[in-house]
Amino acid sequence: MIKKWKFDGIEVELIQNRRGKKASVPELIILYVLEGEARVSVADKAYTFGKDGIVLVNAGTVHQFDCGDNTIAFTIKISYLVLADVMQNECFTFICNTSADTARPYPKLREILNKIVYHALENQHRTDCMIYSLKYELLDCLIEKFLVQYQVGRQESIKDPSERLQIVINYINMNYQHQLSLNTLAEKLYLSPSSLSRFFKKETGVYFAEYVSSVRLHYALNDLLYSDEPLTKIAVDNGFSNPSVFSKVFQENFGMPPSQYRKKNKPHAVSETKDSALLEEKVKRKLEKLVNTEQSNQGTNGITIENDIQNAKASRPFWNTVINIGSAYNLTLANLQYHTLYLVENLHFKYVRIWNLFSTRLKIRQDSRRGNYNFDSIDTILEFLVSHGMKPYLDFGSRPECAVKNGKEMLFYEEEAMEYQTKAEWENIVRSFMWHIAKRFGLDEISSWLYEYTFDVEHQKSGYDAAEFFEYYKSWYFQVKEAAPGARIGGPSIIIDKKEEIFRTYLNQCRQENCVPDFVTMILFPYQSLSDEQDVNYAQRITDFDFLSEQIDIVKNIMQECKVADRKLCITEWSNALSNRNYLNDSCFRAAFIMKMTAAMWGRVDTACFWMGSDWISTYYDSVNIIQGGVGLLTKDGVRKPAYYAIDFLNQLGPLFVSSGPNYIVTANEHGDYYIVCFNFKWYSANYYMKDEDDLDIRNLDAIFEDNKILEVSFRLKNVASDQKYIVKKHLLNNQYGCILTEWLRFNCEAELSGSDLKYLRNICTPHLSMERVYSGQGELEFVSELQPHEIALFHIYKDY
Repeated sequence: MIKKWKFDGIEVELIQNRRGKKASVPELIILYVLEGEARVSVADKAYTFGKDGIVLVNAGTVHQFDCGDNTIAFTIKISYLVLADVMQNECFTFICNTSADTARPYPKLREILNKIVYHALENQHRTDCMIYSLKYELLDCLIEKFLVQYQVGRQESIKDPSERLQIVINYINMNYQHQLSLNTLAEKLYLSPSSLSRFFKKETGVYFAEYVSSVRLHYALNDLLYSDEPLTKIAVDNGFSNPSVFSKVFQENFGMPPSQYRKKNKPHAVSETKDSALLEEKVKRKLEKLVNTEQSNQGTNGITIENDIQNAKASRPFWNTVINIGSAYNLTLANLQYHTLYLVENLHFKYVRIWNLFSTRLKIRQDSRRGNYNFDSIDTILEFLVSHGMKPYLDFGSRPECAVKNGKEMLFYEEEAMEYQTKAEWENIVRSFMWHIAKRFGLDEISSWLYEYTFDVEHQKSGYDAAEFFEYYKSWYFQVKEAAPGARIGGPSIIIDKKEEIFRTYLNQCRQENCVPDFVTMILFPYQSLSDEQDVNYAQRITDFDFLSEQIDIVKNIMQECKVADRKLCITEWSNALSNRNYLNDSCFRAAFIMKMTAAMWGRVDTACFWMGSDWISTYYDSVNIIQGGVGLLTKDGVRKPAYYAIDFLNQLGPLFVSSGPNYIVTANEHGDYYIVCFNFKWYSANYYMKDEDDLDIRNLDAIFEDNKILEVSFRLKNVASDQKYIVKKHLLNNQYGCILTEWLRFNCEAELSGSDLKYLRNICTPHLSMERVYSGQGELEFVSELQPHEIALFHIYKDY
């Protein structure tokens, strides 16, 4: 059974019992399984989609759809002429496949698809305004959440044959109504016309002109069968120079003139649309329920917080236990020592996490075969920490000393870890080090430190695979426990994306060998790990914010499965960006991100170690500006960033947890005071992904977010004293108060500032503080506040005696 609806470049087709053939078409195709199961092949890869499954096939991609009698599905074809109206160029593709790529916002897409088919079936509106609005809502969702932009002109992009071919196909499909020039397209791709022609023939099996002709015929054929337009208009509308050329090409391909084909086949095409009344009614009833449910769940840009302090539960801070400082060598530098001490004293971090303990820069090895080591440099580092009341968190894993510029480029990269010829050599230095610090600092002291052994699964030069890693870990575990039996040990700081089996095997082996870590560690950033054709790893930014929360769930589920759920879960590294040249790191967005993630992690993790303490870890030749998009809480000159104040606001929350939501965290203390933090977090729009992280326009950052709507927050606090005067003390962090990025823009982004200018910036970059009095009614306290995008408000509410 088949039912089709066509409107303004969009074709909806309801399908059942389809036995398809392999084909490629010039439109974008979305297959959505409403009920049952469908089998789909896309570019020689096979997938099975159950209920609610979605797959998008880009133009020119060979595909096949199959489904049985018990399946109800539909396809939506989108003409690239529609995309041409909203896209600036043809350098893009779409990624949308619920079986292969789960890190995208499919619920929103399903909601739009349900509405489109429902309104096509219902067809009760006086005009087509509703269906047109849904068309643009669909396009907006696809472009904002599922689009991948190619950066033509960057050599690594245009070398990829699949990217280059997609650009060519997009160009044809977006311009087939006009005269097409191979020369113009070749110039866009920095190729000669002859090279592009050979490339296209090799990849598709046909010449450029033949493919263009096939696209024009495809659309002309649809117009013949599903419209009453005259042949002359059909010819001109579809890129043929005149009706004669159209007729000639058509007859060569179909063996008869267009007029005869229309007369012979159009009645059949129309009759197909009349034989599915029962199926239509079934689908309409199903979609009516879905659409009505979705509409009833839609809210406004406001939230109401109703809380009762009687429901409060004791809670402890998990965000300020550990601060990441980086390679151990960093703490030999005076600036980083000062920044570390400042963060610990003011944000109350207890542990300082460092790695690369056995760095070549620390001049440790003399004769490792005889066990002769010089730990003087490490002693100096540890003495600095311990003498200032800080506890070392020692990561024994090795990693390169590097700073990320964007997902594919490094600012600098240096291997600094010592190399070991044998496992015995590694064991020897661990044993020597552990007994050395036990003797120097005392058993009680080193037993209060944290120890971790991490496996950098992205680092291909580590010299051992996952199985060998476990043998090293096991040996290390027992040596640390032998030297300091009371010490707490963690691992493996897994990046769980596509590494579930490695993590599962690690935990099972730990349990079998009696070396389960005291706390399990993971790393959390909004990136996917991918590899290019040369097997070089790179990080691709994730479009769906929920991806981060889902990664935590995966880790916790595997811990449960491996019977180690009793161990604490620690996120050792987390942030919005890996890049050390992303100006969002200096903005209020990052502060709101911290709040959003903290609310999402509350009660699910035991420790969350933010990435990182200071911008000094990424200083380089280009670090000439006051800010540089570094990942620190402090700039290199010690100016507190918005992210710093996010941690500071969290530290001011009460010890009793009341509730949390998408935009707020409510806490209290034993005296009846409320401490509430609210935030208007905005996630990225597609504009963010169209540029590299280090190439954002610092003066136009608002353009890269989903919207700029104000959030209205209404508070209703229950079971407070009746007829009581309360003081509401409000701390505000926004673009006007506490944002170094805004202040630097007011200095016209000058690279060199005087000492007095820097002192001014340190003083001016602070949140705003105000107070007001409110009165409680019948045991309830109500007030309202508005938040600008990325604004954070901390409220302290207490009785005015």
